[in-house]
Amino acid sequence: MDMTNISITDIPEDEPVPRRRLRNHLKSDDFFHVDKYPNTQLRITETKIISAHKIRATANLTIKDVTKPVSFIINRIKKSASLPYRYRTHLTINRFNWNISYQGSYWERISSIIDNNLVDTDINLRIDIVISSYYQE
Repeated sequence: MDMTNISITDIPEDEPVPRRRLRNHLKSDDFFHVDKYPNTQLRITETKIISAHKIRATANLTIKDVTKPVSFIINRIKKSASLPYRYRTHLTINRFNWNISYQGSYWERISSIIDNNLVDTDINLRIDIVISSYYQE
C-alpha cells in the first residue's frame, strides 16, 4: 500500500488547508514517517470461503517496522468483464499496536497527553483487492 496517498476523511473537502496540514503531519515522522516507510504491506496468509461473495482472511499487516496478524472479512464487489475478481474489506486497527503515535521531542509529556486523548486511537482502512488471474484445482 502506497502511504504517500493517505486520505483525510474526517475534515470536509471544502477545508483544504486543514486537510493538507493534517495529511502532511500524518506523513511526517511524528506518525507514519512516510519518507522512511513509503509502503505498508498486507500479506494474506490464510483464506476461507464463507459464501460466493465472502471470504474470511488472516494476514500480516506491516506498518513502519512493526508486523502484526489481523483477521477480516473480504466482500466481493460486482463483477465486470475487465475485473472479474474484485474484493473490498474494511479493517480497523489500534494505531498504538503499530507504534503510530506522536513522538514529539519537545514537551514530551504534554504531547503524549494530547496524542492519547485528542488523536483517534483507531485507524480505519479500506482495502480493495483485485485478482488478475484465478487458479482453481
